[in-house]
Amino acid sequence: SYKYEAIRELTKVLTDKKVIGLTGTPNNLFKQIGYKLLKIQKQTSTPINVFFRIDNRNTLTILKNHLNTTKGKSIFRFNSIVIAEALRTSLVKDKLYKKNEILILNSSEKIKLGKDFKELSHKSKFNDNVKIVFTTSLIDEGLSIKQNGFTDVVFIETEFKNSPESFKQFIARFRNKDENRKYYYYF
Repeated sequence: SYKYEAIRELTKVLTDKKVIGLTGTPNNLFKQIGYKLLKIQKQTSTPINVFFRIDNRNTLTILKNHLNTTKGKSIFRFNSIVIAEALRTSLVKDKLYKKNEILILNSSEKIKLGKDFKELSHKSKFNDNVKIVFTTSLIDEGLSIKQNGFTDVVFIETEFKNSPESFKQFIARFRNKDENRKYYYYF
C-alpha cells in the first residue's frame, strides 16, 4: 500500500538519524519496519458508542436505507467513487437534495485542489450548505472536523480483510463533542 511504501522510503533516508514519531492509531507496519512502539495512554478517554450492523446488501442499498433515518448532516465513508456519484445523481433527481448539498471527497487532484477540501483542511469544517458527505479513505488521516450538526457518521466496510485502524481513523476526524452525533459501522 502507499503507506507502507512511503514509510519505507522515508526510513531509508533517516537511517542514520534518531526519529520520534507520534500517532494516535499505531499499526504493526511500524514494528515490521523496525520502529519501537511506546504505548502512552490518555488517563481519561471517553468511550464512543458505535452501532455495529452486519448487512450483506450492496453499498448503494445500505446508503439509501440509512439516509431514510438521518435527522441532520451525514458523512459516509466507503471506497467507491462510482457509487457516490450514482447516489448523488439519484438523490438530486428524486429532489431529496440539491447538488450543492452533497459533497464527494476522494483522492483526485481536482478534489484536493478544490474549495471544499481546502475549507475542510484549513478551517476544519465543511461549507454550511453541505448536508451529506460521501468520502473515501482520503479523509481518514490528518484532517480534523470541528463542526456540529453531523448526526450520522457512517463507515461502510466492503473489504473482507478489514482493518480496525481505518474505522478508528475515520471516526477520530471529529474533534469536537456533539451529543447528537452517532457512529455507525456497517460490515
